[in-house]
Amino acid sequence: MAIATQSLAFPPSGDRMGGESAAGGRVVELLRRFSPLMGAFHDLTRHEVRVLKRFVTGHSYKAAGAEPGVSINKVRSYIRSIYEKLQVHSKSEVVAKAIRERMV
Repeated sequence: MAIATQSLAFPPSGDRMGGESAAGGRVVELLRRFSPLMGAFHDLTRHEVRVLKRFVTGHSYKAAGAEPGVSINKVRSYIRSIYEKLQVHSKSEVVAKAIRERMV
């Protein structure tokens, strides 16, 4: 039985300073297109959703929580809570799950 596949040819990763790379954008687009719509936010707070959205766009842990008046310890707390609520163990898992379930 033949399985039809879509070409996943990615352009070379360009300058990452301007946001997500072209390849990263393509991956996000494909995951959104071929995944079921879930939309569940797993009871994430608005701060956790903000951090999660920044993860998806390629920000580091520190940059994801960067906001005046927010300590790095608070950011770590958000991250632990996100991982626990989404039942994941790494940044790549949380990003994949967020995109797959269309949380962002």
